[in-house]
Amino acid sequence: MDLLKEYKQNTTFKNEEDLLESIKDIFMFGSIKSEYKTNAIIDNKEEINQYFINFLELILSSNLVTKKTDRLTIINLIDEFNYRNEILDLIKQKNEPSLKEASKRLGKKFMSSEK
Repeated sequence: MDLLKEYKQNTTFKNEEDLLESIKDIFMFGSIKSEYKTNAIIDNKEEINQYFINFLELILSSNLVTKKTDRLTIINLIDEFNYRNEILDLIKQKNEPSLKEASKRLGKKFMSSEK
């Protein structure tokens, strides 16, 4: 059997639309939907975005994309993921003062319960 025919028969994605929908969902894992309270979520989203940046940079550096418009699209995607990470970093910085306040309050409560 021809390898291409075998691939098309056994692939999970029977058409291009199914594959594109799944890829779109994956690329949205690192999107920003709100101001997150925990740094763990922010760190995970930043890490996901960084993987996408590395992946897209690899595509560019490997010269797998030759059309100028496609290269520009990839560069714009890299910019988008970098921008997401900048916003996530700002959210993390914004959360820091509230974490310090919470730790001070807990410290005071602990000290008052010691007396």
